[in-house]
Amino acid sequence: MKLDYSQNIQWFPGHMTKAFRLIEKEIKNVDMVAELLDARIPKSSKNPELARLINNIPHLLILNKEDLADPEITAQWRSYYENKGYLSISLDSRKKQSLNRLIRHITSIFSDKLSNNNEITPRYKPRVMVVGVPNVGKSTLINSIKGYRVAKVEDRPGITRGKQWVSTPALDLMDIPGVLWPKFEDAKIANNLAFTGAVSDKTLDILTLSLALIDEIKISYKVKINERYKIDIKPSDNAVDVINMIAKSRGMIIKGGEPDLERAAFALVDDLRKGSLGRITFETPESENFNDK
Repeated sequence: MKLDYSQNIQWFPGHMTKAFRLIEKEIKNVDMVAELLDARIPKSSKNPELARLINNIPHLLILNKEDLADPEITAQWRSYYENKGYLSISLDSRKKQSLNRLIRHITSIFSDKLSNNNEITPRYKPRVMVVGVPNVGKSTLINSIKGYRVAKVEDRPGITRGKQWVSTPALDLMDIPGVLWPKFEDAKIANNLAFTGAVSDKTLDILTLSLALIDEIKISYKVKINERYKIDIKPSDNAVDVINMIAKSRGMIIKGGEPDLERAAFALVDDLRKGSLGRITFETPESENFNDK
């Protein structure tokens, strides 16, 4: 029997409302929207509210953090979105090779306009709005392309608060604050965003989140959990059993000899986000029947 480890996850602070207004206002000033998705949760990190704002300009989906995701499933997602008519690319925004591929990919889309550049006419550069859910790696991407730190980067959501233009030799990039949407209708999507750090941990019960995480991955990625924590998950073990095993294996014990489940929960979630559990993907194009706009 699958136990319920759900919590009501909602996070839409006021600056996100302002960010949506900013996107709506500025979208007429760009040639392309580049939406960063987390390659571990390409469905859950794709903002459904953006579709109504993006009209008649290229919409590129960048599956970022590919180094943390299952590569075979990432390839499936790219094929899925390209069959839906999107442009797509997968990358690790910290790696120069990935960034060079991205720049070539974007400039190839505007090759006709770029071919008109000469010494007489003003030099054309594609203007690209970079959007995505919080903590998906937008600022890291922009800083890496620019070559030095221009956007503030921290491993927590909600750092970028206002737009900024960043000029590079090949592109002009508009960095927009990370945005979610006003209400999560699907608990699985809410969990996925929380697992990967797109939702502020201050709004979450991390122990409950860790139990939901274990429930999600203990079958498909059991070997990775066993190897990381030197435990042996049995088919009959539920998430509470597993978090107890993790705490005991790591020597996380509180007064009275009881396992420190809170500490183990934080360690597990942190290991997932850093990639210490290995390459894990939470959803496939075939896993659920859904419509993408």
